[in-house]
Amino acid sequence: MGTRAGAISIFAVPYDSGHRGVRMGRGPEHLLSNDLEDALAVNRREVRSEILEAPDPFRAEISTAFELFGEVAHGVREAAGSGAFPLVLSGNCNATVGAVAGLAGAAANEEESGIVWFDGHTDFNTPETTSTGSLDGMGLAIAVGQGWANMTHTIPYFRLVQEANVVFVGGRDAWGGTARMCRSPLCHTVGHDGRGGTQRRSGTDRTPDRPRRREGIGDQRGGGQRAGNVRRWGVVTTAIANLVGVIIGSVLTALLNLYLQREADKRRWKREDELQQQQWKREDQTRFQADRMRIYRDFLVEARRARNLEPTFDEERMQRMVGEIELISGSSNVV
Repeated sequence: MGTRAGAISIFAVPYDSGHRGVRMGRGPEHLLSNDLEDALAVNRREVRSEILEAPDPFRAEISTAFELFGEVAHGVREAAGSGAFPLVLSGNCNATVGAVAGLAGAAANEEESGIVWFDGHTDFNTPETTSTGSLDGMGLAIAVGQGWANMTHTIPYFRLVQEANVVFVGGRDAWGGTARMCRSPLCHTVGHDGRGGTQRRSGTDRTPDRPRRREGIGDQRGGGQRAGNVRRWGVVTTAIANLVGVIIGSVLTALLNLYLQREADKRRWKREDELQQQQWKREDQTRFQADRMRIYRDFLVEARRARNLEPTFDEERMQRMVGEIELISGSSNVV
C-alpha cells in the first residue's frame, strides 16, 4: 500500500434510504460536479474521488445500506492505511458506520475510536424504539452497538465505539433516541436546553454522590475508573482536535480559493478587455478600408471627367481628393 500523506480521498455514496440519486442522495455527486475536488486541491494536494455503488442491483433500505457500509469500510481503510484523509459524502448519516469500520481496520492496534456527532438528531434509535422505521435514524446507535448486532458482523473491520467516546453536539429534539442517549450513564452532550441556552451534561452528572471509600481496594478501583475516564476523554479530545483542524483547514481553503478565484477573474477581465480592443481595432481598420476605397473611386471618376474634358469636372474637388489620398497612403507622389 503506497504512502499518500496529505492527500484526500473522497468517497461519494449517492444513496438515500437505499435509493440512488434521490432526495439527499443527489448531494454527493452534485458537490463533485461543482468542482469540490478543485476546491480541495490547494497547494498541489492530491485529491481523488470515487463513487461507491451497492453491489446488489435490487434495492432495499436495510440490505442496501449495510452493503454500502461495507463498501465505505473498504475504501476508508485503504485510504487511511495509505496516509490519506478519507472524506465520505453520503445522502444518509448512517454511512458513519462504514467510515468507523474502515478506520478501525486501518488502525495498527486496538486503539479506541471516538465520534463527535454534530446533528440536530442523535440518530440513536433502535428497531425497538423507532416510531418511523427509518434506518437513517439509527446510525450512531449502530456504531456503539445498540441493535443490529447480526448485521454489523457483515461489515468488514467493524468494531464498536465505546459510548464514553461519543460527544453529541447540537441536539434540538429531546424525544426518542435523543432522550434515551441522554439517559445513558456514559453520554456526553453539548446542545440547546430548550430555552435558547446551552447545556453540557453527561449521564454521570445525574448519578448521586457516593460516600468516599476507605483506602484500599475501593480507592484502587476508583483510580482505575478515573484513569479510564481520562483515557476516554483523551480519545474524545483527540477527535475534537482533529475536527477543529479540518474546520480550520476548510476555512483557509475557502479563503485561498476565494483569492485564487479573484485572481482568475482579473486575468479573465484583462483578456476580455484585450479582445474588445482587438475587435474595435478590426472595426476601425474595416471602416478605414471602406473610406479609402470610396476616395479612390471618386478620384477615378474625377480623373475620367478631366481626361474627357467634361463640363462637370471639378478641379478643386480633385485637388482635395489628392490630399486625402496622400494622407491615407502616407505618400506625396500622387500625380
